Amino acid sequence: MRIAFLSPGSPETPAAWSGTPYFCLRALRAQFETVVPVQSPAMQRLQRALRRAGSRLRTDPAREPAFGRLYALALRRQLDRLRPDAVFGLASTTQLAGLVGDYPVVHCSDATFRGMCGYYPDWFSGLSPRSVRNGEAMERRVILGAALALYPSDWAAASARDDYGAPAERVHTVPFGANLADPPARDPFRRDGVCRLLFVGVDWARKGGDLALAVLRGLTAAGVAAELHVVGCTPPPEAAAVPGLVAHGFLSKGDPDQVRRLQDLFARAAFLIVPSRQEAYGLVFCEAGAYGLPSLATETGGIPTIVRPGVNGFLFAPEAGPGPYVEAVREHWSSPDAYARLRESTLARARAVLTWDAWGERSAGLIRRAARPTPAPAAARLAPAAEGAR
Repeated sequence: MRIAFLSPGSPETPAAWSGTPYFCLRALRAQFETVVPVQSPAMQRLQRALRRAGSRLRTDPAREPAFGRLYALALRRQLDRLRPDAVFGLASTTQLAGLVGDYPVVHCSDATFRGMCGYYPDWFSGLSPRSVRNGEAMERRVILGAALALYPSDWAAASARDDYGAPAERVHTVPFGANLADPPARDPFRRDGVCRLLFVGVDWARKGGDLALAVLRGLTAAGVAAELHVVGCTPPPEAAAVPGLVAHGFLSKGDPDQVRRLQDLFARAAFLIVPSRQEAYGLVFCEAGAYGLPSLATETGGIPTIVRPGVNGFLFAPEAGPGPYVEAVREHWSSPDAYARLRESTLARARAVLTWDAWGERSAGLIRRAARPTPAPAAARLAPAAEGAR
């Protein structure tokens, strides 16, 4: 089978979107003979520029129907040359909107427009009525026109069925894997008496950095030797004075030295704590699991598909304060045997379910069943009409 691969950013580098396009492409190439990235860098730049220009007015020009048609036109020459058995789009609704109906489309995304609109702050909140209408129409066109819709979480898949009326047989939950090139062969953790909490996120507020900091304070007050290591963002100035806080800044997956620093933080941590207020999926929880690192997270968005309470971490209500987090950490950290069992089940779930190999194998089977015969190129489709006209 020949698969055309669309994605935001380049899938040839792990630096884009935390490496998701890169690892997704690798997983598909392990399953299919030919998987070809198809991109229009000029259109991607135009899309980013339009969104920046419209942000002040809370409009999204890139969701205008005309832009979707223009994007499809820019991709069509490459697609007609490749003649793919399926066009796989990763978070590529805008690109796919003008292609459904002409090609067998596999739509893969971590969320739906309806799921994100009003849920995520900033870009998905306060959009103009026109942008909301356009976003809804584009999302519905892609979901209903796709031969297959893949989502990493039950939350997103349910929205495709319930909010857009997608047939249940064409919508599937297939969890994404950990974006790690070389996951550890065994649990690297060595207990040394310090309970290190690891916070990873580029958005301190949305990811719940203030709550993670409160948990550090609560553990310290309870007599637990604890540290909070922050990666991806800069904590507010007032947090710098809190004993035990260690800020590492942004660590890029495109830099081998920074990747090694991040790997060391995963290996030495006792718990990952990312109490997000909004989260479409949460790849960091998959990455933590690959290290046997249990997660402390909120029961929101796609997180419950990854984190199973008592198996690979614990979930808390979004409105919960630091108390339940502190109690869960103390209960397991104070019992080395219970904590060791938690790490064992965390690693087992990560290896069985939360890998890109598992995603690729399951997705490939669904894609093979959904793909239709390859359509003729656009020029050939026009030929009969021209002959009839004569």
